[in-house]
Amino acid sequence: GEAVDAFVRISNSGSTLLLFEWVRIETTSAHGTQASIAGADSFYQRRPTGQLLPGETQEACFRFTPRAPGSFAEEWVLRVRPLPSDGSPCPRLRLHAVYGGADTLRLQRRQLQEELAR
Repeated sequence: GEAVDAFVRISNSGSTLLLFEWVRIETTSAHGTQASIAGADSFYQRRPTGQLLPGETQEACFRFTPRAPGSFAEEWVLRVRPLPSDGSPCPRLRLHAVYGGADTLRLQRRQLQEELAR
């Protein structure tokens, strides 16, 4: 399938340089074992590590590249150093995408629509 990009803005509103890392959260089954999910890793972060200067804002780009039709979801966490002084948790991001497959009948559908319009 065709790759699709989505963007998230991250900002440093503090007075200290922040080091960051986007980390995919492993999916687990109800039994506590790592789940084997078809299409896992359909999302990736184009620049998973970096730094934010005080007052700086950056865009983080996530790319979805489906390998097969289906519904896909992943959760990512933004880990930062130093940790927030107020004890707030690291931000989490849930990504969701649906891919219906290639449109192999587009040409035939257009021809039929033209015939019906006459």
